[in-house]
Amino acid sequence: MDNYKLYTAIDFLKDEDFLRWQIYHAEEDSLYWHNIIEKEPDVALVIREAEMLYEESVRFNDFRLSSSETAASLEAFQDAINQNKNKKVRYKILSLSVAAACVVAFAIVSLLFWKKEVPVQGIETFAQTLPETDLNSTDTKLILSENNTITLSNNES
Repeated sequence: MDNYKLYTAIDFLKDEDFLRWQIYHAEEDSLYWHNIIEKEPDVALVIREAEMLYEESVRFNDFRLSSSETAASLEAFQDAINQNKNKKVRYKILSLSVAAACVVAFAIVSLLFWKKEVPVQGIETFAQTLPETDLNSTDTKLILSENNTITLSNNES
């Protein structure tokens, strides 16, 4: 009790025992503090001042929302979560679309530049496949597929 004689009201508001008494109103704490108030009238005035300051100034969990404000806050919170989910889905769709576009572009470019190797007969190859011609003959030969020939006579009769 002697250590409370030099306390100010602010000192009591910093004291754990005093705050516990003000917050929880436990019977043991009430007996302790009422005993101090009875035995030390000078300290009692400062304790009463600290109690008034506590009631006017100190607020623990005093902030409360109305039910409509709570509902509005919850709805805003859920909207924020849904927007975040939507952003993630849109990002995935965009990423997949870009990847698909790249694959399609690569396929188109590959098809444009892909050359089928077609053997081209040069003049020498073509000349080797022609039958020998008889320059003295007046007959004309047509060579068909599968080496079938048709001979056309040029008879001047």
